[in-house]
Amino acid sequence: MYCGKCGAEVLEDAAFCGACGAPLPQGQGPDVGKKGLGRGGKIALILVAAGVLIAALVLLWVCVAACGNGPKDVAVALIHASMDEDGLEDLVDLMPPALVRQIMREEGYDSRRELVRAYEPELEMRVEDYEDYFGDYQVKTKVLDVTYWDDDQLQEFLDIFDGENLLGKKVTQVAEVSMEVTVDGRRQEETYQPTIQVFQVDGKWCVLDAWDDPWYSF
Repeated sequence: MYCGKCGAEVLEDAAFCGACGAPLPQGQGPDVGKKGLGRGGKIALILVAAGVLIAALVLLWVCVAACGNGPKDVAVALIHASMDEDGLEDLVDLMPPALVRQIMREEGYDSRRELVRAYEPELEMRVEDYEDYFGDYQVKTKVLDVTYWDDDQLQEFLDIFDGENLLGKKVTQVAEVSMEVTVDGRRQEETYQPTIQVFQVDGKWCVLDAWDDPWYSF
């Protein structure tokens, strides 16, 4: 058998551990012949448990970040991605997956990556226009207000599509996000107040056309 405190091997009839002096439980019989954790083993167990907890919290954060975005988050993400030459992947993520698949079918793209590569030059040209106008710039966003369509407005929109569905997915709500967007450039700084329409499709908030310049053009 082994000492439950330090893990040292001890005689079955011993009353104390010969290594650390800890008292040993008596009358447990030979079934207690498994090695105890000892101090080092207990620390290792605590570290493992802590690691599992941290991993679970990270997974929860990822799920919230990826799946729990509301209309404010989508509108802010749209502004930043549309002014970043590397933002096309993010723009695609902001669109309903069913709509992305339809675009791929209609335009003959075999993969999402092909779709992204096809539209990258357009976004790069847009960003070059921004840089010509502002110089090197940073974008700052602030959400001013969020309003939701009433039932009549929503129904009028849905009538344009297939009954109450968009590409087979349920459109349940439309939000208009009023924002203040400041472009702080090396040459000049300007502030705009766009309103972004964000749609809840199949439970996920998204935009229906991420390719367009969402708030102004030169």
